[in-house]
Parts: sequence; structure tokens; C-alpha cells
Amino acid sequence: MQIAIQRLLVPGVIALIGAWLLVRHQEPEATSRGVSTRTGLIGAMFVGAAFIVSDFMQRGILLSPRKWLEWEAREPWMLMVWLVPAVILALALVRFFLGSSERFQRWSVPCLLTFWIGASYLLFPMGEGYQDKLPTLGRLAVSSAVAAVWNAYAMDWIANGSGGRWYPLVLLAQFGCIVAMVLSSYASLSEWVLVGVGVSSGVSAVQLFRPTRSHEVPFSWPLAPVVVGLSWMGVACLVVSTFYVSEALRSQWFWPVLFLPSMVGIVDLYARRLNPWLRATVAAGICCAMLIPLIYFLVTAEPEW
Repeated sequence: MQIAIQRLLVPGVIALIGAWLLVRHQEPEATSRGVSTRTGLIGAMFVGAAFIVSDFMQRGILLSPRKWLEWEAREPWMLMVWLVPAVILALALVRFFLGSSERFQRWSVPCLLTFWIGASYLLFPMGEGYQDKLPTLGRLAVSSAVAAVWNAYAMDWIANGSGGRWYPLVLLAQFGCIVAMVLSSYASLSEWVLVGVGVSSGVSAVQLFRPTRSHEVPFSWPLAPVVVGLSWMGVACLVVSTFYVSEALRSQWFWPVLFLPSMVGIVDLYARRLNPWLRATVAAGICCAMLIPLIYFLVTAEPEW
């Protein structure tokens, strides 16, 4: 129950408020650009705060500000508690101030690739016990960067299509797969992935009931900063998990789960012509076709789990 509150409920509610403010930013009754931009930035900060609040609650220091400075990452991947909010806020700033700039659009992919490759190295465990992983670090960093960018563009494609109010649920399915893969091997990391589940749930609830308008400019839709940030977080969690889960599980499920949003986006290229409900059903079918066999594999391969 405590994990459900700290890792799912609290970040989900905070993210719901932040996503609602981001969606509110697009509405015509937002009286001025200044007020509208402030609303959007506050929304992005709310979503980012969901990760920090959840982590501080789990550590028991949320109500003790003096202990905040004592925070330390026992494992490199724990730095995501700061990196994910930083990514969301940075993307929000870009979205509100440079989102329609042609120059920014030209440099967006190289910048994202550079950041994600560097961040991946920062999150990889080093030192004793991981020397055998060193030859694979470069491949993992590059593959994670490519997956993050590709997944982000896939989510952009889905979000800008008619009837795409369900698109954050794709990330929710990906986080669910990652939780299933990591839960039996590394409880701390799986709890962190649960925060992604909670935040994705809050964002999905807002998008389902207050769908945003489509935009021609990539990543200019209101929830783009959050969705792209969550897309990177999912990739980062999955890549980091390869240092802790079994080889059999990693080899069979790593790539399909890593590119799950991209696979949905590719199929959606053709399903886009369908009725919005059928389009959503196709996407849900792809996610279930990944999640259900994965859970079955875990239950049969790890009976004690």
C-alpha cells in the first residue's frame, strides 16, 4: 500500500494537475501570451515535481527540508530523479519560446541525440562488478539515443493525428512492460519505473478527457514536453535494467519493448485512415500483444515471482 501511494497515487495526482495546466495553456480563453506561457511552465514544473516528491517521500525526507541537501544517488540511475524533470522543463521552455523556430527544428534531432547519448553514459553503472559490461556501453548508449528519438517522433505522429487522445497510454504500456521485466530482479529500479506508470496515468487521464489540438510543427502540442520526457525515461530505465536482469529475459524482450512506441507509430501510419476507435483498438492490440506474453514468460520462467 505504501508503495502504491508513494510511487503511483501521489505522482499520478501531481502529474494530472500539471498536465491539466499544460492543456489549459492551449485554450483560447488564456487571455495573453504571458499568462498562457506561465500556466504552461507551471504545469511542466508540476509534472517534474511529481518525480522529486515521490522520491523524497520514499526516502522519508519530504517534510524535512534540511535533509534535502543530504540526498545522494546510491546508484547512477537514481540521477533520473533530477534528469527527467530537467528534460521536461527544458523541453517546455523550448516549446513555449522556440517551438516554431525553423532554426530550432533543424538542430533539434542532433541536440536530442547528443543529450541522450551523454545522459545514457551518466546513468550506466561503473566500477567493480560491471567490467564485463564495458564493451557494450557504446552500443547501449547509441541504441538508447536512437530509440528515444524514434519513439519521440512516433508519439508526435500519433499525437497529431485525428482521434489521438489515447497516445500517452502507449507509454503507459511500455512502462508496464519494463516493470514486469525488472520487478523480479531489482526492486528499487522497478519502484522508480512505477513512478513513470503513475505519471503516465495522470497525463493519459487528462488527454482522454481534454484532448489537445493537432499542430503541424513537430513537438508543438501542449503535452509534448511531458510525453517526450517520459519517452526518454522509459528508454533509459529499460537500458539501465540490462545491467540487472537475466540474459534470457534481456535477449528475448529488450528490443521489442525498447521500440514499442515506434512500432505503434509505424502501424498507426496505416491505421490512421480508420475510425478513431478502431485506430485506438489497433494500438491497444499491439501493446497487449507485447505485455501479455511478457507476463506469461515471467510467470513460467520465474515461478517464484
